[in-house]
Amino acid sequence: MGPWVQELSGYWRKVSAQQPQRVMIDLTGVTFIDAEGKMLLARLWQQGASLTASGCLTKCVVEEITGMDRSDPAKKNCDKRSPGMTEDEF
Repeated sequence: MGPWVQELSGYWRKVSAQQPQRVMIDLTGVTFIDAEGKMLLARLWQQGASLTASGCLTKCVVEEITGMDRSDPAKKNCDKRSPGMTEDEF
């Protein structure tokens, strides 16, 4: 687990235990999100976190995550892939 994934994960545990209200994760200034980071952000979003971004890459990642159904991460609300397109091509 990378250091920033560990940092965010630990912070989430602390904040979610103390504050029952909604938490916003601001990704402004983030220039790269690896697969582990995407998985963590998706899990936090499913648990009620709000995600915001300003850069092209991070906006794309947030749109990919928030396009999912919170209750079932395998089910997307709007899947923009063409028929026959793999996840890698998306």
